[in-house]
Amino acid sequence: MFQRQESVSDDGSDLGEHELHHINEGRSGYIIYRDAAGEINMYYEYGGGNCIVAINVPTPDEWATRLNRKPEDRDRILNFIARHAIRYQTPGSGYTLSDRFIEVY
Repeated sequence: MFQRQESVSDDGSDLGEHELHHINEGRSGYIIYRDAAGEINMYYEYGGGNCIVAINVPTPDEWATRLNRKPEDRDRILNFIARHAIRYQTPGSGYTLSDRFIEVY
C-alpha cells in the first residue's frame, strides 16, 4: 500500500498545520503524523483476505495518557489518516476505525 516515503503538509483543514509521513519497510512500515501537539507513530502491515492493510492506532486511553492529546481530536485525526491513505494509495477502498486499528479493505 505505501510505496515510498511521502510527506504531506496541509494547513487548510480543521486539524490545523500538520504533516503525514509514510515509511515503507516491505510488508510493513510506519505512518507518522505530526502537528503542534507532537508526533504520533503508527505501525502498519499488509493484511490478508479482505483487509488490504491494518494500521495500529493508539487506543482512546493511550491517546489521553501516553500522547497527552484531547479525546475529541482522536477520531478527526485518525479519519484524516485513513482517508489520506485511501486517496493516495488505494482509491475506491473503504475503512473501519476501531479502538486499536484502522483497517483498509
